[in-house]
Amino acid sequence: MIKKNYRAVALYSGGVDSTVAPLLALEDLGLQREEMLLLYVDLGGFANRKSRAEQRAKVLGLDYTSLDGRADFARNFLSQAILMNGSYWGYPLITPLSRAYIVEAAAAYLTFEGGETRYLINGCTRYQNTRYRIEKHCTLHPHFIAVTPFKYRYMTRQEKIEVLQQYGMTPGKSAGIAEDENLWGRALEGGPLNDLDDVEAKGVFHVTQDFRSSSLPPDRLSLRFADGLPIAIDSKSMSLHEIIEQCAIIGAKHGVGRIVVFEDTIPELGYKERGVYESPASAILYAAHQFIEDAVLTLSERVLKRDMDQQWAEIVYRGGWYDANRRELSDLARSFHSKVSGEVTVEVFLGHVRVLNADIPNCKILGPQAIAGHD
Repeated sequence: MIKKNYRAVALYSGGVDSTVAPLLALEDLGLQREEMLLLYVDLGGFANRKSRAEQRAKVLGLDYTSLDGRADFARNFLSQAILMNGSYWGYPLITPLSRAYIVEAAAAYLTFEGGETRYLINGCTRYQNTRYRIEKHCTLHPHFIAVTPFKYRYMTRQEKIEVLQQYGMTPGKSAGIAEDENLWGRALEGGPLNDLDDVEAKGVFHVTQDFRSSSLPPDRLSLRFADGLPIAIDSKSMSLHEIIEQCAIIGAKHGVGRIVVFEDTIPELGYKERGVYESPASAILYAAHQFIEDAVLTLSERVLKRDMDQQWAEIVYRGGWYDANRRELSDLARSFHSKVSGEVTVEVFLGHVRVLNADIPNCKILGPQAIAGHD
């Protein structure tokens, strides 16, 4: 039974940083162990870290709970990303979307009455975008403070491991690369990626298969959209999170969704890094959604929608999911979504997604006879 009188919730995956951070926060904040809750939020993905989190939480002797947020995350956040073709310079906003969801999920385990400060513990470093986003999301609640023990305290990985060894834990080796994974994909960052060498050769892609050595035949799937969102695969109706999971499995098998970009971080941090991502589901769904949009919108509508999409992605990337201007853009785009309905058949093969054919009721392409009449 989870209590409601916690003073702190720690975002917890069972990894080294998310395990050491709450131990440091207990000391820094002078909290009793019973005043902190470890929260594991399951947002899907190929890696299941839940059992590890449960085992390590038990060893730490702290209250622990898990939340299956896959359906809610897809319905309320990833749906908006699909509608707005959410991409920040090629990055499908894997982590910005999830952090907006997770912070509110954590706040639900706290009470904010009486003006007493509540804390959200996280294992970020000072120079991570995620740290800034978490801090911004916390401002939505009075007296809610994000506590980042590694913000001004530098610890080597070996020093962190020594802390865990006091509890009988022996983590494995690290490649020096931070990762975050959910339904929408896997995001990587870290020093070893910030050179101009071939990322493929670094062996960091663990979700998507290397299509260069694949002998698999292509996969074809028909995606039915209604009001801008996918509702069925091959005529089988599914919930959005099920559709995303299915697209992720098919895309990963064919090496679809490997993304390497130059990522300009939020202005408050102000540095450039190499963003490396695996997002097979977004590659497939964005391709199909964009195809229908381009077929049904006029030129002026397409130009306006592309500009709105870019603004929307910039806001979300900078931690502005709950900002009024993000909501306003989403509301303004609704007039476009009602036109985006139809069925698109795509081929997924050798790292690419290709639209084969489509049935789009509102398509604005002239028929063959009309085109032939324009000599």
